[in-house]
Amino acid sequence: MIRSMPEKKNLRVGKLPKRAFFPFLSVLLLAIGGGGVGNPAVSVGWGEEVGQTVVSEESLPVPSRVKVLAGGYLSSDRTTEYGLKWLVRHQYADGSWSFDHTQAPGCRGCSGAGTWKEATNMATAMGLLSLLGYGQTHKNGKYKESIARGLQYLCDSMERSQEAEGSFYQAEGGMFAHALATLCLTEAYAMTRDKKLARPAQLALDFIEHSQNRKTGGWRENPDFREDTLTTGWQLLALKSGYIGYLNISEESVSLGMQFLETMQQEDGSYRLSQAALPGEYPSATAMALICRIRHAEAYDDPNWQKWMKIFVEREIGKNVDENFLTTWAIRQYGGEEWCIWRDRRWEDLRERQCRDESSCEYGSWNPTGDGSERWGRMGTTVWCLMTIETYFRHLPLYQGVNWRKP
Repeated sequence: MIRSMPEKKNLRVGKLPKRAFFPFLSVLLLAIGGGGVGNPAVSVGWGEEVGQTVVSEESLPVPSRVKVLAGGYLSSDRTTEYGLKWLVRHQYADGSWSFDHTQAPGCRGCSGAGTWKEATNMATAMGLLSLLGYGQTHKNGKYKESIARGLQYLCDSMERSQEAEGSFYQAEGGMFAHALATLCLTEAYAMTRDKKLARPAQLALDFIEHSQNRKTGGWRENPDFREDTLTTGWQLLALKSGYIGYLNISEESVSLGMQFLETMQQEDGSYRLSQAALPGEYPSATAMALICRIRHAEAYDDPNWQKWMKIFVEREIGKNVDENFLTTWAIRQYGGEEWCIWRDRRWEDLRERQCRDESSCEYGSWNPTGDGSERWGRMGTTVWCLMTIETYFRHLPLYQGVNWRKP
């Protein structure tokens, strides 16, 4: 059970209709096989009709849903479940996760602890997102108790002071952690309509708006940094998730954020991480900006869209798991031949690198690799890989029937 937070006067929370759409990681829209623009869609559960086929949630257990919706990719082995079981084993007794997973009660000697030991909000949010992304909630599913304890931890750790009410900000993780924690609350609220989550979710969204730099339109990870594309992108995705869940957001705040992304775009269509970064230095910035533009219905007429999808596909799969996640999500939205090529390569890479020694406590996880791995360690690396796999059957291109490849 999620305990209720104290009531607050004038809390602006919209009413959730009976037939509501769910946030960006939800299970409402899914794709068959290669996916892509114009392909028939499948809706699993909640009676929403999308495309040509409807399958009820109750009629399919998770492994069967995966088999139908991912073209058999996840039915041939239990890659995702192995990873989620490792994750749940390394949850702390208070419901949190830590990038130093080695101190969790269920750990039996894993290596690869992260150095961000105080970033509990960020670690907990990442753990929850991978479970929510698998179609689990704190109301239903075999991981409901783990999710409930994680959500309760976030609600209890939310800042209550008047100056920073609703904040999940920590020195390690900064506004990145806040955006991920906000996504957990808005996602869980929209999927379950649990009124106890409405207040903390709204407060977290309000804090995002209050922390925005109104002059530039962007957000910064912490006060010592400049506004950047990745931090801004995650805040925009959280706001979009809240909007889809019928919580209250500021249209002005979203508009300013999108304008900031425009200032980061270069002549070749790529995006800088920040004004101080070199063009093309961070491919993840381009992927994030494209995802935000898709989510806010702005990307379909960009002549650089197809070009950048081909560049993403032609690149070697890197070691940066967070960048691979964003790239996979962006290409998934584009669909078509580019998605089919990337999908096959990425899947084989993920399977080959997962730890499969059943005698080891590391079984089901992924070894830390790439930039940032020293901070988030094995736990964070495993979550990024899980969310990448879930992208295969959680995200449907938003523009069904639109010709992305027009001149």
